[in-house]
Amino acid sequence: MLLVSCLTRPVAASGDTFAASSRALPWRSCDALIIDDASLDYCSSPTGLRALGRMPLFLQPEHPFSIQNIIRRKAEGMLPCEGVLIMDVDVYGKIPSSKVGQYFCNSIGWWNPLWSYCEKIAPDLIPTVNLGHSRNGWGLTDDASRTLSGHLMAAIESGHTKRYADRYRKKLEALPLEPCTICGATGKRTEPPRTGPGEMHCNGCNGLGQALNPACHYPFEVENVQAFAEFLRDCGGFEIH
Repeated sequence: MLLVSCLTRPVAASGDTFAASSRALPWRSCDALIIDDASLDYCSSPTGLRALGRMPLFLQPEHPFSIQNIIRRKAEGMLPCEGVLIMDVDVYGKIPSSKVGQYFCNSIGWWNPLWSYCEKIAPDLIPTVNLGHSRNGWGLTDDASRTLSGHLMAAIESGHTKRYADRYRKKLEALPLEPCTICGATGKRTEPPRTGPGEMHCNGCNGLGQALNPACHYPFEVENVQAFAEFLRDCGGFEIH
């Protein structure tokens, strides 16, 4: 069964899974969706954010990668274009005071915009030259983590984070599609591991010949900031791996 899941909040906590044929699909209540042919493992991390590593699908009906177009192509016997599942960033609490503070996980695509936002919100806590985008065990102390949590919570409550997310999303939506490098923009690729034109349906662009701008693999959402702020509050300091 084709499953569709909302990406506007941690899906493990909300359990928002719908049959593709259902009229209850939350078109107007979320900004991006993911699709899969089988049940996704939403519980593979305590935050429920590991599933967010999949490429978001836009909701504008005219967009080649909109949920409507993907479902239509699936019905025509074509596989959905899910993007690339990339490595996770694992953030471990040093002295957690609750289960929430034990562990936080994002894909690299979700983590990089999140940490960049933290740098903007708390330049007094996070030095300009820091290792937050690496995975070598760098992190913040307990006091700094709690203070950063407070900064993020205040930004969410004031509406700053939502305004930032809206601007960020519009910027991504305005990016033009790019020629698919896997199939040479033809929609049909040669057999893996080689790339270039061929006879196989291209899984890189779903046969469209065009692919999303790479920046679209780096989304930003308020709910992700909220989850990280809650982790920071109880983590007792953290390390990034």
